[in-house]
Amino acid sequence: MKPVVKKPTLRDKLLVGHFGTTAPQPSALSDPLEPVQVVLTLDQMRPYNLNPRVKKNEKYDEIKDSIRARGLDSPPQVSRRPGEEHYIIHNGGNTRLQILGELWQETRDERFYRITCLFKPWTSEIFALTGHMAENDTRGRLIWIERCLGVAQAKALYQEQVEGKDISQRELARRLKADGYPIDHSHLSRMEQTLQYLFPHIPNVLWSGIGRDTTDKLLQLRSASEKAWNKLIEEKGPAASGVAFEHLFSTTLSVYDEEPEGYVFSHFKDDLIGAMTDALRENDVTYEHILFEIEVAQDPKRAAQPPANSPELPPALPPSGTGTPGGQTPPPPQQPEGAQPATGTLPITPTGGKPKSPPSPPDSSGAGNVVSIPVSTGGLTAVSDIWAIYPQQDSIQTLRNLADLIALEVANWAGVLDHMRSTQDQGLGFTLKRPETFKSAVAETTWQLLASLSANSPADDIQPIAPDDLAELLIQHLPDDLVIKVFRLIRLARRAKELNGEK
Repeated sequence: MKPVVKKPTLRDKLLVGHFGTTAPQPSALSDPLEPVQVVLTLDQMRPYNLNPRVKKNEKYDEIKDSIRARGLDSPPQVSRRPGEEHYIIHNGGNTRLQILGELWQETRDERFYRITCLFKPWTSEIFALTGHMAENDTRGRLIWIERCLGVAQAKALYQEQVEGKDISQRELARRLKADGYPIDHSHLSRMEQTLQYLFPHIPNVLWSGIGRDTTDKLLQLRSASEKAWNKLIEEKGPAASGVAFEHLFSTTLSVYDEEPEGYVFSHFKDDLIGAMTDALRENDVTYEHILFEIEVAQDPKRAAQPPANSPELPPALPPSGTGTPGGQTPPPPQQPEGAQPATGTLPITPTGGKPKSPPSPPDSSGAGNVVSIPVSTGGLTAVSDIWAIYPQQDSIQTLRNLADLIALEVANWAGVLDHMRSTQDQGLGFTLKRPETFKSAVAETTWQLLASLSANSPADDIQPIAPDDLAELLIQHLPDDLVIKVFRLIRLARRAKELNGEK
């Protein structure tokens, strides 16, 4: 006989200690669905861990003094990720939270511990991140590398939303704008290049605060140098050591990260070209050849464009006889602020700007009221004056550098660049070796002219230039800008002889 099971009555159920349930119970009340003010303690709050701002606020001490004296001018905004215990700073304010913690430890003043905050409902991780980026950008606090890393973090979050698929720069720009951080897609390209090509090698330089303009110059140089390297490799053959351009660039750049305050763009450019020259020296590639290819890669039309007036030289006068509005003759060009009178310059007549022959040899000491013969040419070496040599240019080494670059352009035009070498320790800074054959009579005359001016090319290779050949070169064949540069080269050669004590 089965035992009788008594069915529990309502009274029996009420006598049980508690009602059980299998449904999950919330550990706390749900967060508000609308913005609301709440009072929180420092123990309840945490900084936003994905905040793109890493460097200490430059006004940290000033902000701390203000909070110590006045308290917070506005309540910090906080939010809370679903399921988390602590609140986080929602839209800027990590610095203030850190300061409040320090002041509480220093003073034990309750007003630094219990804070009135503005709670905002949690939207998404990407919304919180872009909010911090926008807040910091509005206050001008993010340095370039912080912006780059912040955008990279945002891109990673967006990719998680599309199951890891890559998104284009345009799509990234569209999503950032929709989330309150508008940025042009072309701007994003520079950010990605900064992280790819620069950040691995000069993190300390970037964290020191260099901006977009500086990184743009570096990235442009890298691109142009790589193009020049590939062109020379194709023409001259690979480097004997087998070194790749990326290795040259990264190893040369990383040296500057050891002392970030010593980074200078022009120094790095010189070091990079020097490293490229060393790698390709056995292929008969010179420093000047590489420099020329880099300049052309940066601006293929540069040789045809007149440059702006050089800041180191006086501005060019209007064409002879044009005058100024109203029919007045233009005044003589002004020398740069702080510059000394030019060395050995020819005086300009007050009518038409045509030079007269001086009654006595040019004053090599730079004394006297003298002006210049201004012109305007572009290309690798912009020339804005034929005759003036200012004190900052008046050394044999500087003259050789200037002459070498001018000769480089002329030699390239004539097709004899492969037979030219830099010699910065002698002559006019370059030397030429006679080729077995010339492409044309004009090329041979040009080679003869440059070799004669170089002051160190093999004497046996140089033959007298027939007057008719020289006249034909200067009058019929040489482009206008190179005619000007040849005369500038002659001027530099004359001054170099003076400095060397030659007559």
